[in-house]
Amino acid sequence: MSDAAPGPGATGPTTSASPRRWRWVWIALVASLAVNLLLVGLIGGASWYRARHGWHPPSDGNIVRFVRRLPDERREAIRAAAREDLEALRGLRSQVRQLRRDVNAVLAVEPFDRARFEAALEAVTAAEMRLRRASNEIYAATAQMLTPQERSRLSAWNERWTGRREWRRGSRREDGQGE
Repeated sequence: MSDAAPGPGATGPTTSASPRRWRWVWIALVASLAVNLLLVGLIGGASWYRARHGWHPPSDGNIVRFVRRLPDERREAIRAAAREDLEALRGLRSQVRQLRRDVNAVLAVEPFDRARFEAALEAVTAAEMRLRRASNEIYAATAQMLTPQERSRLSAWNERWTGRREWRRGSRREDGQGE
């Protein structure tokens, strides 16, 4: 008689999960959804900002961006002519980065040696000036290779980007916009 099935009022072991366990699953799902919505919003907002205001890597000079937009044959001819100059420029950038690390190393040494620190800063300044001169030389050589129409477009391009830089800084442009 003990083998009889339990009646309608009998309590026995249940096979379903407890309600408490399901509550944690729902909390985890809602939290996951919230995080996903946050990420989608951040990515969408960044994309909108880039489309509206433009964004370009800071190391990317105006002439480089402009040359990228030229027709393929013109772009390749200009790049080929400037290739070894650009390699030299990379070396100068590397030198400037190393000198900046040296300045930081001198800054951290105790006791502080002002003369040594100023000498390290002067070395960085001199290297940055060499880099600037080399960059300007490449700019001038590239501008010389452009056609008159391309130089005119480059001039307009530079004006456009100058206005955007000023707008980002919050200064007032000549046309009354920007603040």
